[in-house]
Amino acid sequence: MDSVLFGIVQGLAEFLPVSSSGHLFVLQYLLKIKDDILPFFVFLHIATLAAMLIFFWPRIKRVYGDKKNFMPVVTVTFVTGAGALLIKKFLEGMFTNPFFLMAGFLVNAVILLGAIKPPQDRRTVADFTVKDAIYLGLAQAAAVLPAISRSGTTIVMLLRRGFKSEEAFNISFLLSMPVIVLAFLVEAGDIARLHMSAAYLAAGFITAFISGLAALKLLEKIVAKGKFQYFSIYCFCMFLTMIFLTGR
Repeated sequence: MDSVLFGIVQGLAEFLPVSSSGHLFVLQYLLKIKDDILPFFVFLHIATLAAMLIFFWPRIKRVYGDKKNFMPVVTVTFVTGAGALLIKKFLEGMFTNPFFLMAGFLVNAVILLGAIKPPQDRRTVADFTVKDAIYLGLAQAAAVLPAISRSGTTIVMLLRRGFKSEEAFNISFLLSMPVIVLAFLVEAGDIARLHMSAAYLAAGFITAFISGLAALKLLEKIVAKGKFQYFSIYCFCMFLTMIFLTGR
């Protein structure tokens, strides 16, 4: 049951703008699991990465088959990687500190408010420039911080730069894929430390994959309807929950 719960949380929170890492650690705290299960969390990312590739496959071929998108993709990947490495180097201690996890949920709630009444330039992926790529890379790098959602930060940034809702959704995920794959490869060595049964791993993988597909479909509809900012309320509630959990 623990594995199923972790899988569901990973699948939903990986794509919804509420931070999967923050929720996984909160769930670990609630289940009173003291063991190091970070390798299992890395393993679950295989399932959500597979869900993303299947969901976006037709769009992946269209975007990555266009040579003019080469420089924006390279720029996003480089800026994200450089920014994330700097953050991890100088702020390593915050990733295991409950206070920063709590603060991250509050910051994420504020970020999501940026989805309210964005500019109406109605830009599309065809209008995406290297300058946009730099902003996207910086937004993704900031999402390395605990409880900061990558999808939330990037989609809000794209909306504020005038992209149509559906285009912001597509760009956020499609141009982040190289970064997500590289980040997984960097952390993949942790999977070698897994000491769990095949049934435990399978339960987590299957539930993370299914809930991940469901979350992507749900998020696409929510962004299209302009309801993205309502996740801010949820993140603020998580902030209050963290105050209660860490204060008692």
